[in-house]
Amino acid sequence: MKRREFLKLTGLTGTIVATGCAEEPTRRLIPYLNPPEDIIPGKATWFATTCRQCPAGCGMLAKNRETRMIKFEGNPAHPINRGKLCARGQAALQDLYSPDRLAHPTLKKGGKVVRVTWQEAAFTLRTETQKAGGKVALLSGLENGYGAGLLEGWLRGLGSERVLCYEPISYDAVREGNRIVFGRDELPAYDISGCDFILSLSADFLETWISPVELARQFSEARDPKGKKAGFVYAGARLSLTGASADRWIPIRPGAEPDFTFAVLAFLLEKGQGRDLAEEERAGIAGVLKGMKAGDLAGRAGLDPALVEKVAKRIAGSERPFVLADGSADTVVAANLINRLAGSAGPCMDFSRPLALSRGARQAKARAWVDKITSSDTQVLVIHRSNPAYSLPGFAEAVEKVPFTIALDSTATETTAASQLVLPIPTPYESWDTYVPREG
Repeated sequence: MKRREFLKLTGLTGTIVATGCAEEPTRRLIPYLNPPEDIIPGKATWFATTCRQCPAGCGMLAKNRETRMIKFEGNPAHPINRGKLCARGQAALQDLYSPDRLAHPTLKKGGKVVRVTWQEAAFTLRTETQKAGGKVALLSGLENGYGAGLLEGWLRGLGSERVLCYEPISYDAVREGNRIVFGRDELPAYDISGCDFILSLSADFLETWISPVELARQFSEARDPKGKKAGFVYAGARLSLTGASADRWIPIRPGAEPDFTFAVLAFLLEKGQGRDLAEEERAGIAGVLKGMKAGDLAGRAGLDPALVEKVAKRIAGSERPFVLADGSADTVVAANLINRLAGSAGPCMDFSRPLALSRGARQAKARAWVDKITSSDTQVLVIHRSNPAYSLPGFAEAVEKVPFTIALDSTATETTAASQLVLPIPTPYESWDTYVPREG
């Protein structure tokens, strides 16, 4: 017997043994008896929704086949992303079919997690919150629409005002820098589409920084090869995707970003930039440097003063330069002052429409809130769509001191594992709510 014939025979024999010579089960296609108005079997239906993978709140279109979501795409009519969608938004579909999705309510009894009915879970929730007598606290992920009002109204109905809106990445440095310079502890709506020169200081706006899809779209408009292409310099310790897209990457050792930024500011002042400002304001900006010279600051950053001066000259010679910064509050303060000198803070930063992320508590406030609920007489802690046991330092230890913890989420997390009562709720793509990415 030839080798080829032997392999064919053994393959056929194995297939027969595996199938057991059984007949294929009968399958029937049963049409809708009462078909929904907007569903045609075999034809996809698109629904508009909002991406909640990050606080940017891009508009999405969800492709639905016979009540099953199969694809997410950007909504061309949405003002934030205008039809584009990042990798996180595309991957949001995995939340719907995650193997870690919670299928039923659970309750800890005698140290063991047991499955309970919805009636028993609702009874336990009502009993524990009423027994607490107003000593109930609520920690929720970022919500600012109908759902936020519903949660806060429910908490007020229990006689409590202890609520915290928590987002793990709250951009504390950017908010603190804005508070110091502009008196606004908020994240403004940025617009870099009309800039002719951009300097980014560790702000990776082409990756995940604040609103990456919107900023990437604006960046592409500013860098239009058919028009006036804006210059772009990235200064940071890591060659990120944003840095790789720049005309020049200036590597800076970690922690030296403030010295570099203040050196640029000092060069601009030495060259007379900002003469349109009031003399008092310009003197105040100069006072921030405390008499330090640009060359000395560049040396502290470990950079050639000539290189820093070249960046400053590029800013001074541009009609609308703009500096984006992150990392430390000092860096953001220096960047904001440069934007004030260049006159681009107003056109590029809109504080009249702060981002939804501004609603989230800063890290210091979040930690203080956790300390307060553990040191006070809080009896019940409710956690909604958040995993602070993973992202908030000290929370896992603090939650053990609260007599009863209730978690509402769609997937199993470290927080649900530490909670007494766990209630599965739909994902944002399966439930009705509202979300405002920014005011207006």
